[in-house]
Amino acid sequence: MIVLGIESSCDETGVALYDSGAGLLGHLLHSQVELHGPYGGVVPELASRDHVRKALPLLRQVLDEAHCEPGDIDGVAYTAGPGMSIGHTHLKVSDLDRAISFYRDVIGLDVMQHYGDQAAFLSAGGYHHHIGLNTWESRGGTPPPKHHTGLYHTAQIPAGRLRFSSI
Repeated sequence: MIVLGIESSCDETGVALYDSGAGLLGHLLHSQVELHGPYGGVVPELASRDHVRKALPLLRQVLDEAHCEPGDIDGVAYTAGPGMSIGHTHLKVSDLDRAISFYRDVIGLDVMQHYGDQAAFLSAGGYHHHIGLNTWESRGGTPPPKHHTGLYHTAQIPAGRLRFSSI
């Protein structure tokens, strides 16, 4: 049995062919270190676009090196995560507990790190953080007046979006 493995959960695209009788037939890994380096961390939107660009060329090369055809593959194993199409959004909030309650209890994110009453990092799917919240220079603040800067709209697509049906 030949299984195709595809890994693309963060900033690397990996493709491998494994034969249950012969072992590893071939594998390749594309790293995105240079792509994300200028940002000081992984930018999920850039990562997902790079996965799309690299997955098929890597697969073709692994198939060629293993002397296999797509029809030889009996099964596929792939990464099903990290689970949310948003990355590293940092928000200044006036009430940390209220903000955490919203993102945790309504949106369904997990609190990954909590720094007293000043900051918290929340995530979907075990990622280190998708949203950072802090009260530095904003604790007790009021909403911005009309026609001023501020976050008025955002959209997230959490993995557990069926939870919204209970709201």
